[in-house]
Amino acid sequence: ASDFYGPQRRGLALGVIGAVTEAGGVIGPLYGALIVQQFGWQYIFYFNVPIVIGLIIAAWRLIPGGTHTREGIDWIGAALLGLALTCLSLGLAQQGTDLGPTPANAPAPQNNPISIGLAIVFLIAFVLVERKVRWPVVDLSLFKRLHFSATSLVSLLVGA
Repeated sequence: ASDFYGPQRRGLALGVIGAVTEAGGVIGPLYGALIVQQFGWQYIFYFNVPIVIGLIIAAWRLIPGGTHTREGIDWIGAALLGLALTCLSLGLAQQGTDLGPTPANAPAPQNNPISIGLAIVFLIAFVLVERKVRWPVVDLSLFKRLHFSATSLVSLLVGA
């Protein structure tokens, strides 16, 4: 937002981004429930395709040329963060799913600890990579600021 609007309009741009994000948290479940009731859960994935295509076209037309930054992309950090969050989501969502064949009377093995353990490993690797790369996905030095850390914690607790 700061690259497109500059320091004078940065607050407005970030406010709009925050408002749209929060509106999505309210409208998304309602929109999803309507689709599931009318068409079935499988259609959740298909209804977003035209929306995404429309947003890509709008972004392509509305974002002014020459706004590219000279910064690179931390692909390794992005992959590690994605893996950590995926494993954490799976570990918290799974209810002891079966990892393979088990005898009829045996309880299903718990793979939640495996997923959560992998999430921790990937998160540690992510932090180690982010401390060394030139253009990190997350600038970890921001967490030294009390206001940033506090608002991040509040966002985590509200979103959880």
